[in-house]
Amino acid sequence: MTRALLLAALSLTLSAETVRIIQTNSAGDDALLIDPATNKVTLHIADLEGAHGVTVSPDGSKGYFTVEADSTVKAYDLKNGKLLGSVKLTGHPNNIAISKDGKRIFAGIAVAPGAVDVIDAATMKRVQSVPIKGAVHNVYVTPDGKYMVAGSVGGSIVQVFDAETLAPSWELKMDHGVRCMAFEKAADGSTSRLFMQLSDVHGVAVIDFKAHKELPRLMLPNEPKNGVAHMNLGIIRLEARDVAGAETELRQALALDPGLASAYTALGVVFMQKNATGDAVEAWKRAVEIGRAYV
Repeated sequence: MTRALLLAALSLTLSAETVRIIQTNSAGDDALLIDPATNKVTLHIADLEGAHGVTVSPDGSKGYFTVEADSTVKAYDLKNGKLLGSVKLTGHPNNIAISKDGKRIFAGIAVAPGAVDVIDAATMKRVQSVPIKGAVHNVYVTPDGKYMVAGSVGGSIVQVFDAETLAPSWELKMDHGVRCMAFEKAADGSTSRLFMQLSDVHGVAVIDFKAHKELPRLMLPNEPKNGVAHMNLGIIRLEARDVAGAETELRQALALDPGLASAYTALGVVFMQKNATGDAVEAWKRAVEIGRAYV
């Protein structure tokens, strides 16, 4: 269960004919390349303890991982899994991005005061650390390659920098922590809108990238009437170490759908966090019973 809770994936195009999924495992010590056409593992990268984020070179030949265990970025050959280089960061990392030309790697530093470490991909040397107004959760490069974008949960801010000069371009203070982001391209290839997940907001913030201002938010129903939705919210809260919130969501999930084996599994983890071993065992037994009913 722990492994399943802490996985992240990235789709990788190695060539016009070859697509791979890179699966990191921040609860373990490896990463996998998976062929989505066959669901087969094509490469196993070992001795990669606590890998969190991953990005790839434009030609798909190299993978760059932020590694939580030793606060580094490590580069690997994605054909044979060979370690190509490692660079020490200024602090504990979270996610990672790469410039459009593949020359620079941007690693978000997830501890105060916050920064994005900039790495020369050719030499695997850290060349700069860009200060951010809060610990960095995610870092991106816009689809047109012109901007590096960093978001902070603790600082509740998104900051935008020129990807070439690293000079500040603009920033926007939000009312909640800034989490995952996605970008929309305009017809001319420039970035038109930024879509942003915010902490404790059941919806999406929409930012006009050119005007540097928030547009009306896309809000979702506050109370989903779906067991799977509550289960997913419970798992997210468990990942965030919000044990009480996770238990509430998981119990709501099971009230709506008592046949959710995965919800019982996650609830067992909640009970273990509360040192309620007996309750954890009972929850896991129930998960197994449900699973057997579908065999």
